[in-house]
Amino acid sequence: MISIKEIKDLKNFFLYQRRSTIVKVNLRNCGHCKEIYGDYFNGQACAENCILTKGQAAPDCNDPVTFKRFLKKLM
Repeated sequence: MISIKEIKDLKNFFLYQRRSTIVKVNLRNCGHCKEIYGDYFNGQACAENCILTKGQAAPDCNDPVTFKRFLKKLM
């Protein structure tokens, strides 16, 4: 029989795996936006934001509302 502690451990493991996957997808999105927008896109800031928010602030390269804070001017 499975103990309550084992069930909680499994639940925490799966939650961690899900969060980890979301962060990885968002980091790939940051890389994709960097490829599209080049030097105009601050990929480092995007990646750091993804890690800090645990993947909750996902950039979508086709939706300026989600990535405009990572755009920078070139001089």
